[in-house]
Amino acid sequence: MRSVILIAFLITGMVVNAQKKALPEDVSKALSEKYPTAEDVKFKVKKDIYRVRFKTAKMPVVAVYTNKGEWISSETDLTKKDMPEEVNSAILKKYPKGTYSKGKLLETPENAFYQISVDTQNAVYNLEINKNGKILKTEKVVQPKEDSNSGGGGDMGGGEE
Repeated sequence: MRSVILIAFLITGMVVNAQKKALPEDVSKALSEKYPTAEDVKFKVKKDIYRVRFKTAKMPVVAVYTNKGEWISSETDLTKKDMPEEVNSAILKKYPKGTYSKGKLLETPENAFYQISVDTQNAVYNLEINKNGKILKTEKVVQPKEDSNSGGGGDMGGGEE
């Protein structure tokens, strides 16, 4: 029994030590320059690319950096109220009866746009919209009919999002 407890303790210690590993100085500096209010910073590294997860005053963010601190991209989760008025107005104009509650801000050094899924009565539309409200891309995703005989059975409308 003591050996099992000792092994569990050693494994736990190794996991804790692995999680306490710090970001390289270049990545840490670049992150603090771009996101000075970043909190609860966690990261994963694969082939010298760092995926850094953190929270800002607004929402959760995932930023990607090279091991030299070069920023590659960021993805910020946003609610409808956090999106620019121009973006919300463009959606309302194009889909007056459409509904959505959240989206993402996707950024690279060359580009930035909002990615939002709008639910209408007939389909879901995946949109890419710039900060000025111009719709850059529209992808229609057809919803399956509710009365189809797919063998699923049961109530499909009451689940969590």
